[in-house]
Amino acid sequence: MSTAAAEHVLGRTGPEESAARARGLTKAYGSGETAVLALDSVDVDIARGRFTAVMGPSGSGKSTLMHCLAGLDSVSAGQVWLGDTEITGLKDRELTRLRRDRIGFMFQSFNLIPTLNAAENITLPMDIAGQKPDEKWLNQVIDQLGLRDRLKHRPAQLSGGQQQRVACARALASRPELIFADEPTGNLDSRAGLEVLGFLREAVDELGQTVVMVTHDPGAAAHADLVLFLGDGRIVDEMARPSADAVLERMKRFDTLRGSSESEGDSGPGRKNVPDQGTDQGTDQGTDQDSAQDIDRASDHKSVPDQGIAPDRD
Repeated sequence: MSTAAAEHVLGRTGPEESAARARGLTKAYGSGETAVLALDSVDVDIARGRFTAVMGPSGSGKSTLMHCLAGLDSVSAGQVWLGDTEITGLKDRELTRLRRDRIGFMFQSFNLIPTLNAAENITLPMDIAGQKPDEKWLNQVIDQLGLRDRLKHRPAQLSGGQQQRVACARALASRPELIFADEPTGNLDSRAGLEVLGFLREAVDELGQTVVMVTHDPGAAAHADLVLFLGDGRIVDEMARPSADAVLERMKRFDTLRGSSESEGDSGPGRKNVPDQGTDQGTDQGTDQDSAQDIDRASDHKSVPDQGIAPDRD
């Protein structure tokens, strides 16, 4: 999408203000007539020190965008940067190191190791990497999340909200440049979900973190500074200082447009309908499951997770 220089471009802030950015980001699954275009030449900047939510109808490319920005999935075309580092040309081992050292992750399924207590789960990425945590920062995170009296508890002894708080602390523990949260309240009741969203908001406002959250929930998106709306693999709108009602109204417009398109038998130029199975499509389906299996293997200290916390593989 291009506009005159004086006009604002959707999703763009400028590289000097960006924790991450992409230009011409395209992701396709399959080939030929069966190809699914998940992202269609997306240009986006993730503003540093802000809370950005990503929304859109099922199959719009939300989780695919997050995974490509985080280096969890390869791109078909275009470029992605984390800070000043272009990650689209990095090898697997370099991507592993980058995710481990510079990115924090939160997933819907928590991905905690059942045999480790909360404190051990929080420091697991750094333990695997052979790094010592900054004790002052770690204690600040633990206290901010209200976990001081739960550190010796294993996941089975914690509520869903407490488990997600542990996952949040794990994402924050290494003081990453960017935190990606994929439906972090999806498995929580409304009260626990609000607590986690409040902690993510505090991580930005009080701890200076940058958060990107994929969500289907207008109420969750209302905690963000900015909402980016995806449709058919493109950024089609944005909303600063969102409210739940305003986001809901915007999402209703998607439903109306989609209903009109489907009645005409048109799913958009060059794009096929993408089924929703909890995330967006393609390799996004099952990412939570795969990452959970990766982290479970880490508890044996024989194999390590690849999604952001693995040590170098020589």
